[in-house]
Amino acid sequence: MGDRGFGLVENCLIIKEEYRQRVEAKVLEIFETHPTIAAIRNREAVTDLQLVALERTQRQELGGGNVQLSESNICKTFNVKANS
Repeated sequence: MGDRGFGLVENCLIIKEEYRQRVEAKVLEIFETHPTIAAIRNREAVTDLQLVALERTQRQELGGGNVQLSESNICKTFNVKANS
């Protein structure tokens, strides 16, 4: 593999870490700003519609852009085994 192989592995690890950081930042942003999460944090009752809105936000924010969260990406990035 030589130096070139090590560089490819190192680049892969850097890309993986950057992706992990983007995912975590987006999750924290949703956690800190979404009104449904705020209601839960304040121990307020939430409606089904609020939960649907939270799910929609998660799908939109985590499913697109530079995150594109999927089961496969989660498994690769966070070293988790997929459910079979």
